[in-house]
Amino acid sequence: MSFGRDVESSPRICSTFPLLLAALLSGCGTPPGQDRAAEPAAPFAGVVGRTLAESVPAWPERPTPPDGAPNVVLWLLDDAGFAHLEPYGGGIPTPTVQRVADAGLTYTNFHSVPLCSPARAALLTGRNHHAVAMGSHILSAAGFPGYHGRVPASAASFPRILRDRGYATYALGKWDQTPGTEASVAGPFDTWPLRQGFDRFYGFLGGEAHHFAPSLWSDHSPVSPGGEDYFLTTDLADRAMEFIGGLRANDPDKPFLLYWATGAVHAPHHAPADEIARFRGAFDAGWDVLRARTLERQHALGLVPEGTVLAAKQGGVPDWDDLPPAERRLYARQMEAFAGQLAHADREFGRILALIEHLGELDNTLVVVTSDNGASAEGGMAGLHNEAVIFNGRRLTFEENAAFEDRWGGPETVNHFHAGWAAAGNTPFPFYKHHVDGGGTHVPLVVSWPAGIAARGVRTQYHHVIDLAPTLLAAAGLAAPGTVGGVPQQPLDGIDIAYTFAAPEAPSRRTVQYYEIWGNRGIYRDGWKAATIHNAIMPWQTPVPGDPDTNAWRLYHVAEDFSESRDLAAEYPERLRALQDAWEVEAGKYDVFPLDPDRRTRFIALMNRSGRKESVIRYLPEGARRIPEALSPPVKNRSFRVTAHLDTRAGAVPEGVILAAGGITGGYALFVEDGVPVYMHNLFNQSHYYVRGDRVLPAGAVAMEFRFARHAEGNGGIGTLLLDGEAIGAADIPATVPNGYSIEDGFDIALDDGSPVAPDYDAPFPFSGTVREVVFDLTPAAPEEAP
Repeated sequence: MSFGRDVESSPRICSTFPLLLAALLSGCGTPPGQDRAAEPAAPFAGVVGRTLAESVPAWPERPTPPDGAPNVVLWLLDDAGFAHLEPYGGGIPTPTVQRVADAGLTYTNFHSVPLCSPARAALLTGRNHHAVAMGSHILSAAGFPGYHGRVPASAASFPRILRDRGYATYALGKWDQTPGTEASVAGPFDTWPLRQGFDRFYGFLGGEAHHFAPSLWSDHSPVSPGGEDYFLTTDLADRAMEFIGGLRANDPDKPFLLYWATGAVHAPHHAPADEIARFRGAFDAGWDVLRARTLERQHALGLVPEGTVLAAKQGGVPDWDDLPPAERRLYARQMEAFAGQLAHADREFGRILALIEHLGELDNTLVVVTSDNGASAEGGMAGLHNEAVIFNGRRLTFEENAAFEDRWGGPETVNHFHAGWAAAGNTPFPFYKHHVDGGGTHVPLVVSWPAGIAARGVRTQYHHVIDLAPTLLAAAGLAAPGTVGGVPQQPLDGIDIAYTFAAPEAPSRRTVQYYEIWGNRGIYRDGWKAATIHNAIMPWQTPVPGDPDTNAWRLYHVAEDFSESRDLAAEYPERLRALQDAWEVEAGKYDVFPLDPDRRTRFIALMNRSGRKESVIRYLPEGARRIPEALSPPVKNRSFRVTAHLDTRAGAVPEGVILAAGGITGGYALFVEDGVPVYMHNLFNQSHYYVRGDRVLPAGAVAMEFRFARHAEGNGGIGTLLLDGEAIGAADIPATVPNGYSIEDGFDIALDDGSPVAPDYDAPFPFSGTVREVVFDLTPAAPEEAP
């Protein structure tokens, strides 16, 4: 935020110590990474004479929000389906969300983009996701206007607008809008939260986090909280309360925006052990019974129209009673972990609201609870003890998952439940996250604001996530500005839903909305909806190339068929054709083309594209932490050498990590255990391949080297450890991770940041000696090359 003259136009002020205060007022004190408005400075309102006696001072005015502007608290859940929360008939107690619903409004016809990065960009900007270049997930971006993943300056977020008008703005938790190649201390930072309208950020930049050992950022600095009882959601609540309390300790009147975007309930479905234990046996009846009971509750609560039936389960989800007992036991455990995570997150959100209530501000706090998309079926037909396998083109069998049954939901898993539980979480709708049918797009929305919304109950008007930004701005008494930071703004695509607050019977003002993710397309218009899935793939299947024009479309009369249970395409072909044509028009407006469903190829290309192109890459330990995988040494599926130049102290047994890439989901580490050099490759936390030295590191300066000679077939190879050029150990490594180690864990020198790559140590396990330099040699070598 800028006051007075621009920095660049007044270098003398910024560099003159006696005028420090003037420098701060003119913008030199802008926090690092935070954008400043570029509009011309306002004319000086006082008088500048030759002497002080002839002058009249006037101070730059700080922007202030309108009188009575409310605080805004937005809890954005991740992958929470329409039916997961208690106010929507869910079988998991969420009393905090229920209290919010009881004090306000529950929306039953609210929709989102069926994928996290695009949904978040749409929510924060009030524009359709392709219109702000987030047409795909940030890790499958493409070089086209609707897909490159960098929200343009012409689409300023509503937090930026609030901040520019005097709000304090805080983002905590998941961000998921920064390209992997820019998620490092080197930046650039224009896609990070502080450049997108937030004063403070505490959370994770990627799509998910290990809740027991996350890789977090405080503003632009990496932090690694932890401890025996550490859990991410509790940390996010503690930090949110710290931000709010700190604001009130210094400014009793400034309204705030709290954007609390939890990792819950995205995989991994981690929860403290006692939270999981609370639900032991609660889901033994299975997903079919849960679906039926949830629909009964939805009818009883008046959430669904009379006559609503369950849509069919999709993707081959079996009937629970047809499963063998051992499978039913494991899958019930999977849902217990999910329930523990959601119930725990609800309790932590309750602590935040309790603080606001204690401050006497809850009545004038606009509380919003919603989800970025529907429940995820990415766990497929057996669930996943390690979600990272899906980025490497693999699925896990029941037997592979069963080996982790007694640890499910704990720190040794990065777990996801069976798709059957996603079907239950999306009751009564078909399909899942990724899909543009109801299971992907139809999400909860609960809103309360006692000082601003007197009415209570259910609202049925059709709305979309892009409608939240204009609604929240209007509640603050603000209009979307024509320019922000000197940049003309795109029109908002969303509309203010405040007309529904006091008018439950008001007709919907949103009559058209298009959808598209990875070639899956849909459109809603005046009570009808058309949708198609490209290649008829499920979220757990590998996409294949194909002609989008050959896809079969479904047609739903959602005004009469709330659950999208009846496909009317064959009965009304002309109506379907009209909706398909309307989709083409909307797609042309918002940069949806070109259609490209091959998300996996783009993800692999981005994950394996190193920003380092040298054959020899040198690292010093200073600052070599939390390097994103996309910028780490490109050693996958090739031969390579790495040499660490170390110093160890005489009389002390050296130990600790020399270098580490990835985390518990997969990767490699070079470390010293009880003085002995060790290299370990973690293949999806199922196999751990070791090369161990036969001697202890000597004291003093030493060059510790690891060589990997890839086999002629496959991507395994021979690993060899050397000290000062002498081989001290070798072993076969039959297979290595081919594509991606981890969504969140990066590459580190002299420690292992985040979750541990190797089960042999507790992270960060810093090296006890000195790492002077690490050198990777990627010079091409013959596959059969031996050290």
